[in-house]
Amino acid sequence: MESSNNSLYGSINTTSKRILASGHVNLSFGLTGCLLNGCVCFIIIHHKSLRQPFNHLIVNLAVSDFLVSLAVILNSIINYTAAAAFHHLFDVTNIANIICKFIIFCIISSFSSTCLTLFAISIERYQCITTNHRHTMKLSTARKAIMLTWLLAASSTIIPAYYGKADPKDYNCTFANIAELWLIILLYILAFITIVLPILSMLILYTYIVIKLFNKIQVSDSNSPAIMKAQKKYLCHSIIVIVIISIFTCGTGLPLLSFYFTVIIGQYIDPNFRRLIIVQYYQWWAIASFLFLLAPIVNPLLYNFVSRQFRKIALDFFSFKCCCKSKRRCHKVMDS
Repeated sequence: MESSNNSLYGSINTTSKRILASGHVNLSFGLTGCLLNGCVCFIIIHHKSLRQPFNHLIVNLAVSDFLVSLAVILNSIINYTAAAAFHHLFDVTNIANIICKFIIFCIISSFSSTCLTLFAISIERYQCITTNHRHTMKLSTARKAIMLTWLLAASSTIIPAYYGKADPKDYNCTFANIAELWLIILLYILAFITIVLPILSMLILYTYIVIKLFNKIQVSDSNSPAIMKAQKKYLCHSIIVIVIISIFTCGTGLPLLSFYFTVIIGQYIDPNFRRLIIVQYYQWWAIASFLFLLAPIVNPLLYNFVSRQFRKIALDFFSFKCCCKSKRRCHKVMDS
């Protein structure tokens, strides 16, 4: 009897330590993402020279990543609470269920908004290329596009957020079984409209833009080397970097979202589908979760390569903060 109790407490301590370690990772990634994306929003909103339609869309991407980072922080709170619950043997499922609904809403709506915003950016770049830089998106159009992206993103998240819950065994966020097939079909249609269709359309537009620019470069190569150099520079700074950001953002988010939607349809067939697939593909699930955590941290760093003006203001902003801190330290040393 005593040996069985010791093995039970040993298993509880192991589970508690594993969940606590997950909490540390989630909290670190979440705080870093909130800080970086908050700085992007502050810099663009604070400086009038950056309040352009394109930068409004960048702010919307930063807001989406900020919400993802906030959801990661909330997930760390669940991890810490769950670790304490395993150690002291009390139940926190009801609290975790409420937090999980909000986490799922933030994750899916943010990724849907990101895909729609990246599609809007590709349209803005397409207009700029096809009209030889004479036409860009208006500020009012950018604001309407942002409102539309969040409206569509929120509508596609209502169903999974409503059925979101915490698994009582490990307190990871999952979904309750959806018994109505028409709800699952509606969920997949909304996901196709807000995630799959924008990504495919964005890739088609960027393929056309890159081909058109390369054709222009080949024509200008024989006519004017100066024009060729300017177009190559524009291709690298305004198109290639944005394509990299778009592919990286979608590529790091799609695996985890695909896992979520696979679990929803799988649980309709077999209620134990999630636990079976996690046991069988745990490493892939862990990699997908890590990639999803990585995007909100890397994206703010990539924004520096899109706009030279943003990069200059950001560097001035952080250098000013560092100078202020160093001056305060110097004053403290002088006073002492």
